[in-house]
Amino acid sequence: MKFAVNPMQWAALPSGHLDLRQLPPPAELLHTLADAGFCAVHTLIDLPTDVDWYAAALLAAGLEAAPGYFAFPFDDQTALEDAKRRAEHAAATHQALGLDHIFIADTLNPIRVARPGHGEAADPRRLSAMAVNLAGVCDIFRHRGVTPCLHQHVASWVETTDEYLQMLELIDPALLAAGPDTGHLAYADADPTAVIRALAGRVRAAHLKDLHAAVKLEAAHRDYFAAVASGLWTEPGRGDVDLEGVLTVLRNQNVEWAIVEVDRPDGLDALTSAAHCAEWIRRHE
Repeated sequence: MKFAVNPMQWAALPSGHLDLRQLPPPAELLHTLADAGFCAVHTLIDLPTDVDWYAAALLAAGLEAAPGYFAFPFDDQTALEDAKRRAEHAAATHQALGLDHIFIADTLNPIRVARPGHGEAADPRRLSAMAVNLAGVCDIFRHRGVTPCLHQHVASWVETTDEYLQMLELIDPALLAAGPDTGHLAYADADPTAVIRALAGRVRAAHLKDLHAAVKLEAAHRDYFAAVASGLWTEPGRGDVDLEGVLTVLRNQNVEWAIVEVDRPDGLDALTSAAHCAEWIRRHE
């Protein structure tokens, strides 16, 4: 199993939101990550330059490309054509970088942002309609030899364990793999180790994310971004998610990629947070 980092620390805002425009210039960021001790980095979908330049920049920094993240509103029929256009670009980028997997997720919506982690306004019929749209986008990736890995996200329509498993059941495994996020599973009161084990080998990549259970409890009546701003997320090993157990199951299932994420540094600056992540990875490789 290969480890990578998604350098979200640099995109974190005090409000709990993320703004990728805050990231340092690509070449600078890649060298910073390499100097911190990482061997691979999450691939940005909308590369600020051409993919050949980016591949050369990765090589110059001594880094490998790792699967990126593609999101679109699964329930919005009017946004489907734009999603397919963006999917073609993302698939071509991943193919050019030699990647055969990508995370795919539903975007956040106001209903679940307001009351995250509880499966607010759940609707099996909505899931069925969403699966049709998702399958159409997945087909674009598969034509490029890239398999999408479904990522569940708090404050989206694919939030709870039931919703996650149902979406996977609705789509052919040849078209859609699983790409669970340990932190978002824990936020939605699931046991990440048990969920990944239950997926019985369908997981091809995973996001490793840690959280403070006490902060989650204290933020139970706050919206998603307020919960993040209050200190929900933390660097791996500093929180309450059983990442050791997760790694055991991932290795037993021969999962290819484990990507460490910290949506908002836990009382640290971005570089110190990243250095902590790199050290954690070194101890678990």
